[in-house]
Amino acid sequence: MNLGSIFSAGVFSPGFSTGIYAANRWVTDIRTKPKIDILLFAAQYSSSSLRLFDTNRNFNKMKIDTNFNGYSFSVSYFHARTARQSDNLIYGISFELARKNNYSTLKTYEIKDFESQVTDPQTGTTRTVQISDENGYGYSINKYSEKKYFTIRPHISYIPKFLNHRAGIVFYPSYVIIQNDKPRLNFELAFHLLEQGVPSLSNFAIYFSVNDVFNNREIKDKSFLERSFSVGIGASFNMFTGKQR
Repeated sequence: MNLGSIFSAGVFSPGFSTGIYAANRWVTDIRTKPKIDILLFAAQYSSSSLRLFDTNRNFNKMKIDTNFNGYSFSVSYFHARTARQSDNLIYGISFELARKNNYSTLKTYEIKDFESQVTDPQTGTTRTVQISDENGYGYSINKYSEKKYFTIRPHISYIPKFLNHRAGIVFYPSYVIIQNDKPRLNFELAFHLLEQGVPSLSNFAIYFSVNDVFNNREIKDKSFLERSFSVGIGASFNMFTGKQR
């Protein structure tokens, strides 16, 4: 089955997302070198309306309007050693179960429906008489899928004193178990500019990612760098979870 995303010019797929968080924190050695232990629970639910295209259906049923309901549940533990007079270190591990789709990764191309066309039999030239959809649509040629993911993600963060605790280096390896698919091993290294007085919050980051190290997706037409390596920037990160605030 060949499913893909579809959207019209000026139209977006409506949806909403909501989540809840609960955390418990223990602080020891406050006067000397503070040690902080954090246990974090999080849950998130999202719903969105999608427009898909299936080339295996009858012509008048190729366009599909459907809804996707996603969720995630996670538990995380972090240990932080923080002090103004020394380097800071944060390390921990998180576990997450999530239901996701690949809608945002699908590639699209523009196509338009015509009510009628006239073709010159001698030259083969086709003349459009009237366009039934003036804006056109973006149809994906990739397959749409919905799967459950279980992610194990340790992490370690180093925040040096000589930079006044305003910058940090974070290493995030992750192992992802995917429903009806092979697991994937990923690595990410990030450099963060941190918020003044709140070293767990990042205002800006540049990160280097190596995804699916062992090529379990079995992509054969691209080199290792093309299929796995990427560089990106972001803002408003939480140093504990590695996610945007």
